[in-house]
Amino acid sequence: MGLFDFLKKKKKKEDAAPGSEAEEAMEAAVLDDSQLEGIEPPETRFTEEYREYLAAQEAAGEVQGPAGDGEAEAAPASKDKEREERKMKALVAYFSASGVTAGVANRLAEAVGAPVYEIRPAVPYTAEDLDWRNEKSRSSVEMKDKDCRPALADTDAPVAEAEVVFLGYPVWWYREPSLVDTFLEAYDFKGKRIVLFATSGVSPVGDEAPARAAALSGAAVEPGKRFPADVSGEELKAWAEGFLR
Repeated sequence: MGLFDFLKKKKKKEDAAPGSEAEEAMEAAVLDDSQLEGIEPPETRFTEEYREYLAAQEAAGEVQGPAGDGEAEAAPASKDKEREERKMKALVAYFSASGVTAGVANRLAEAVGAPVYEIRPAVPYTAEDLDWRNEKSRSSVEMKDKDCRPALADTDAPVAEAEVVFLGYPVWWYREPSLVDTFLEAYDFKGKRIVLFATSGVSPVGDEAPARAAALSGAAVEPGKRFPADVSGEELKAWAEGFLR
């Protein structure tokens, strides 16, 4: 029942004598527009008559609680659903040696509602491996050779289902770690979009990583952005949403 029908019915019922046949007939009456005379719609949705109308609608099962007219309130929710459906499918993949990039990647995944995948080496890095001051450490040796491809622990990343891949890593020697290069060559990224993000205390992302990522993957690659360890989920979402439309 619409609001005006409810008000017309209410008015005629008030005019009928209590207990009369006219009052009983009103329970099933459908009035025509001639009965609108003298009835004004409520100026706000919270008038007493409107509250009575909502209660009657809820009792009839036509609305759920105090949301109001079902059709009127459904439009914004429908638009939100359409926007979500139009949003590109994303994946957040990351390599993290110390846990900093992992923290940022997980906040990003939660912010955009995407699955998260950790890029892991077949042989885990030890503290000695990560000693950048030692020229003979594992990471130092790998990073000196740009053709080095450390083995992956697995190739289970759900890349095939994604349209946009957010790829995160710590900055090593002003570029992406060699393990990330292995990841880029291990999957078919053609037709996809890769968005780089990195963590570093002082080192910039640099210009080399996007070009290398594009060459290794064959995908369209967006220039990297460096984030601090304590970046908020809100900031990450605001940044990432622009790549999902």
